[in-house]
This record gives sequence, structure tokens and C-alpha cells, in this order.
Amino acid sequence: MERPTRATDDRVRYDGADRTAAIRIDTGQVVDVSAKIIAKPAPGVYQMETGAFRVRVSIGDRKRGVSRETTFPKGTALRKMTDWQTTQRAALLRQRLVPTTGTLQADIPRYLDTLANNPETKKDRKRELAHWVARFGGRRRHTITRDEIRQQIKQ
Repeated sequence: MERPTRATDDRVRYDGADRTAAIRIDTGQVVDVSAKIIAKPAPGVYQMETGAFRVRVSIGDRKRGVSRETTFPKGTALRKMTDWQTTQRAALLRQRLVPTTGTLQADIPRYLDTLANNPETKKDRKRELAHWVARFGGRRRHTITRDEIRQQIKQ
């Protein structure tokens, strides 16, 4: 079995005929990704048979969620790994934030894109939102009041 070579970036790199995967870790070491997991000291933290740790963090579900993964060398403190998870989770959540300065009409296409896997629901929502656009389309979202929303729902 050919040893993995050092990757030049953070992406997964495959080496040799057996397609052994190697990833670059913070310290520049390379860990065999196909190494067997022998322990799970914390959620998302996996100790490999090589002694290194694979650390994973994700937000959202499996289909539309995003995740990050890295490895830490043998002997790394658990606190350092969980701190990395916290930092990465916060960064991933910040990426999902949408400022409230947009108009309802501008936000509808982005919302409908989230329904791509459910065409029936998307069709229904598109029809319903056409009525909302007629009333609130050009207004900024933060100017729409609860009372106006209640009136729209009743109609």
C-alpha cells in the first residue's frame, strides 16, 4: 500500500492505485482518512487508530446542511478541538444570516429555491406569494407589521 503524500491545500487528495485518501492537517501532517475510528471522546470528535483525531462540525440537515472537518495530531487537548468546533459552527451560522434590508419581492425567489425538492409545495407557495407581492412586494420586510400580516392571512 502506497503511503499518502502531502496535499498542497486543504482539499482531500487521493494517491496511489488503491485510492487511499490523505488530508492536510493544521500542523502539516497527513493522516490516512481511511484509518479506523477507535473512540469518540466527544460529539463530532473521532480518535483514529493512528492516534490522530478527526473533528467534524455541521449545521442543517444532510441534504441542505453544510459541514467542515479537520484533523488534529495525537495528544491534542479535547478543549482545543471543541473550541475549533464552536468557532466553525459560529462561522457557518453567520454565513446563513440574511440582512433585513431586502424587500419581500426580492426574497421570494431565494425562498422558492429552498423548495426545489418539493415541486408541489413550491407551486402552491408561488401562487400564494403572488398575492403577498401584490400587497407588500416593494416594501422592506422590517416595515411590514403583524397586523398587516394577520389581515393578509385572513384574505
